[in-house]
Amino acid sequence: MGSKLPAAASRIFGAWRLLELAERYDLPYALLVNTELYDYCPELIAAFRGRGDEIVAVRIAWNETELRERAKRLGAVWRPTQKLWEISYGDAKRLGIAERIAPSDT
Repeated sequence: MGSKLPAAASRIFGAWRLLELAERYDLPYALLVNTELYDYCPELIAAFRGRGDEIVAVRIAWNETELRERAKRLGAVWRPTQKLWEISYGDAKRLGIAERIAPSDT
């Protein structure tokens, strides 16, 4: 079995590049982070969180079509298993749905 380091390192480099672009163009990010990234490069997670790119999950009802479309334009991602939308906290506030944030154990 070969080492995963080259692939992991290239993903980490790409993530740092995304952070640089986010800073340059003042882009809000919603992050999907797995435990491998937390273990391998916690300073990257801290850098995104330092910008305010917090990851939250919110409930948007199926019949709230316009709200869903606005959330998608802001980068929200549907998680069908959890039946929740993942979005940055800042965007949830901008959409007026911060009170819909699901508990982290959902």
